[in-house]
Amino acid sequence: MWPIQIQDAAYNAFKVGRKAVSSAGTPVQLASDYPCRYVIIQALIANTGNIYWGDDSDNAKVATGMQLLAGASVVIPIDNLSKIWLDSDVNSEGVCFFVPKNQ
Repeated sequence: MWPIQIQDAAYNAFKVGRKAVSSAGTPVQLASDYPCRYVIIQALIANTGNIYWGDDSDNAKVATGMQLLAGASVVIPIDNLSKIWLDSDVNSEGVCFFVPKNQ
């Protein structure tokens, strides 16, 4: 459902964080179980390679994942952060993220 509609009411909780891919080529989950409506993910500006994301470990790999260049961001409508997987071109590079919690 695009565009995403952000309600006027304030959210009562949110989560911000960073996630690094320790070993390039080995996808990791963005976070553990955290219900949400959407997440904003930004590839760290300091990254020297690309970040790839998908809905499981196979779809987040370099060959199949959606690509984020350093500094680029994406809004993903999703009901739980645990459903997002990340991979990278370079060891220890990653993303920062912001997500309001479901009310």
